[in-house]
Amino acid sequence: MKKIFFIILLISIFFEIYVREVYPVIHESDKHIGWKLKKNLDLKIEQKDLLGEKYNVHFLTNENGARFYGTKSNADLKILVIGDSFTNMPYASNDKMWFSVFADKFKKKTNSNIYIETIGAGGYGNLQQFLLLEKMYKDFDPNFVVMQICNNDFMDNTYEWVVKNRNKNQFLRSPYLKNDLIFYDKSLFSIFYKSIFYENIRLVSRIDLFISITLYKIYYLVNKKTSYDVDIEIKNNSIKITDRIFKKIKNFFNDKDVFVINCSQDNRYPFNQWSKIALNNEMIPLKIFNSFKYSDKVFYKDGGHFNELGNYQIGEIVGDKIIKFYDLNKN
Repeated sequence: MKKIFFIILLISIFFEIYVREVYPVIHESDKHIGWKLKKNLDLKIEQKDLLGEKYNVHFLTNENGARFYGTKSNADLKILVIGDSFTNMPYASNDKMWFSVFADKFKKKTNSNIYIETIGAGGYGNLQQFLLLEKMYKDFDPNFVVMQICNNDFMDNTYEWVVKNRNKNQFLRSPYLKNDLIFYDKSLFSIFYKSIFYENIRLVSRIDLFISITLYKIYYLVNKKTSYDVDIEIKNNSIKITDRIFKKIKNFFNDKDVFVINCSQDNRYPFNQWSKIALNNEMIPLKIFNSFKYSDKVFYKDGGHFNELGNYQIGEIVGDKIIKFYDLNKN
């Protein structure tokens, strides 16, 4: 019995070392926000795109636990980017992400030194983005802001919707908004998922992810549904909640321009309401997929997020649109 236990323990240790090498720990638990990027990361990770081609990623965070590009000390213009996995997961190096491509384009047009700080984390909803702003960025004074969203935000912002997705490691740790008050899931499982143990032991989190994905597929296969199939009242409510959170984010910046880009394309309701919500809150929506060139070459291996080429396209498009908005082509 002891021998079997020792073998299991040894296999677990080796598996933990392997997983940490392939999927490094980049997040830490946060009781208020759920999780956030770790500070002062300097990681070199080998990734694969959708075609199986390998490429190297240099993933950096600063003392705030934010990705960045440029040098703050000599910056003529400071830009804050708020995002989720499309901005703050290691699918491309800092200097090859869409925000750095945009920064280079803006720098050439303005002949200015640009510093970009990007906040958020994979799996974030908009309320988490706002709470991170409140906690970390009261003294940050950007020239303007770019808010990167995706269609999942409508689900992630709405407890009654996200709980049906059966992804416990996300919805059991996230904050939610109801009648302008923040609340959290209070179930027994939430204690485990919010623990330091869960966030830092990769063996546990990877096994849990496998189980969650399997249960998710079985549930929707048996019930012949998708995560989109919820009552219309929930979808309507997701718009109201998202609108209130957008308002909080815009109010945080007062007279600053806040541009909004959506990194996922889906014209179904309520996902097609994001630009209306942005306009309703005096934000500036930038639609990026009218000129985006789709192919298997632009995707990370998961087929949903973008690799270096996909990020390059988005950065070029965002740069062109913001340059046009400020009418810099006349200079």
